Amino acid sequence: MGADMHGAGHYKQAIMFSEPPGAMWIVRGWRGLRTYLLRAAQAAERGDVAGKVAAVKKSSDLLAFLYKITPAGRNARLGTAIARVYERLHCLLALGNVKNDPASFRDVSNALAHLEAVFLKAHEISRTLR
Repeated sequence: MGADMHGAGHYKQAIMFSEPPGAMWIVRGWRGLRTYLLRAAQAAERGDVAGKVAAVKKSSDLLAFLYKITPAGRNARLGTAIARVYERLHCLLALGNVKNDPASFRDVSNALAHLEAVFLKAHEISRTLR
């Protein structure tokens, strides 16, 4: 895991103690991850093994970082659920890499896009209820 895990602690602290717009930091992470996944898919389609490996590594590192900053445990049901999603996405990413399958990278990206849409809708609803 190439992500700076010490930095993950600071990032997590900032998210946990920020105002509600801090939730957008997570969305930015998902969007960055989707960018790397698209690069991996495009590189796989071109037959660019080095490019695919680099994009997959960045995807994996960012996914590990997102996992690291996600609150989990008995009192963090949503965080625990998202952590499970990250675990599954990491498996799909690894499988896509092994199979050299651009569709797998796109599937992971689409799953993140769906997660983002649901998260943003829930975030907006919670803001209107305040």
